[in-house]
Amino acid sequence: MDSIPESKPTNVIQEVQAAIDPSEDVPMQEVEEKREANVKYFLTDDFRYVAKAYVKLIEW
Repeated sequence: MDSIPESKPTNVIQEVQAAIDPSEDVPMQEVEEKREANVKYFLTDDFRYVAKAYVKLIEW
């Protein structure tokens, strides 16, 4: 009988952080003016925007 490959759950936040640089902890500050119902936007110290999308609505 063939075994089923194990799948790992996808975590959007971890993927976004890994896209910046998996080896460094980049300080980020939320830009509240850009916030959407299920997305938070952050500005990094090197002036890049990072969006974190959530499955559930964000509480304001």
